[in-house]
Amino acid sequence: MDEFVLNIGKVFVKFSGKSEVFDSIRKEFSLYPLVDADPNLEFNFLNKSPVVEEDLVRSNNLLVSSNKVYVNDGHFFYVISECSKKWKVDLYCFFKFPASYYRKIIYSCKRFFHWNYLYHHENLAKNFIYNIFDYIFELFSLKKNLNQTFIHASSFDKNGQGILLAALGGVGKTTLMTKLVFEHNCKFLADDLSIIDDRYIYFNPKFLQIYPYNLLNNPYLSKVLFRNRSLIDKVNWYLRSRLKGLKGVRRRMSPFDVFGSSNICYKSRFTKIFFMRYANASKISISNVSCDYIAELCSNVIVSELFPLANILLNIYSSIQSCFIPSLAEFLDKVKKVYCSVFANKKCFLIDLPERYDLNYLCDLILETI
Repeated sequence: MDEFVLNIGKVFVKFSGKSEVFDSIRKEFSLYPLVDADPNLEFNFLNKSPVVEEDLVRSNNLLVSSNKVYVNDGHFFYVISECSKKWKVDLYCFFKFPASYYRKIIYSCKRFFHWNYLYHHENLAKNFIYNIFDYIFELFSLKKNLNQTFIHASSFDKNGQGILLAALGGVGKTTLMTKLVFEHNCKFLADDLSIIDDRYIYFNPKFLQIYPYNLLNNPYLSKVLFRNRSLIDKVNWYLRSRLKGLKGVRRRMSPFDVFGSSNICYKSRFTKIFFMRYANASKISISNVSCDYIAELCSNVIVSELFPLANILLNIYSSIQSCFIPSLAEFLDKVKKVYCSVFANKKCFLIDLPERYDLNYLCDLILETI
């Protein structure tokens, strides 16, 4: 069984296991720094299902007690438990790699029809990160009062200033951030989920998810995306983008492959946050707002984006009264307090965007404000 410990923000996270899915997860996390430290959050991938204790209460796909939560999401069966100051997650993946030669051929062919152009075990690794790891990591960080949190934002460094671009999904964080890095001498910190505390924005090497709409007015990203891709990969992208539209296909890429090591920043002093939203407006407008207002917006966004966080917490507390995992109301209160603390003494801006806007003008506006 393989194992490794990573330093992610202020948390030491241990992973152990041995399977095709685990190997893909290891690849996904390979850009985080390896450390020789005692972990305070563990993910153990088992070769058999975790033993289910008696006297548990069932709530939809959960089995819950005050000190353990069992979840079956259709791909993984896992149990979250707390022991002393540590959290431990034992997981069993239902997937079995095909054994016969012909089944392996069929398995490989199915990749062409996947919108990420991933093998099934690679897609399960991605699902683990987005649907299990992210929300558990966030709950752990808040429960242990680390004054550290995820925020649904892209982030970059400009001349020693750490800048957040926060928004709901699909507003244009990734498109804007990549253009600033490629064309305006900024350095990449994170995409999708940034790790922040009251002083710094930390490098989060989670893979970027690139859609066709991210390529609009972004020739450098287009060039990087299609570099070294196979003909079949490109055909998959072309057909799905034509048939399914601008959100019907995507590719996942390491930030090092997208930007190169010279355009990466590992930690930057947090100075400003821009919250972007679509509005019924004819032109782009930017306004100074209070940190409390931005904290309120960002706390609601993180709940909606950390799927299945809200469903898990609601199911737990619809069945029992107390658990080591916070309730949804407690989570919202904690994350808002952390955001308020982190945003204090930072410059907070609200950007209202029309349905169609000039990306170059928005870049210039942000750079002028910085």
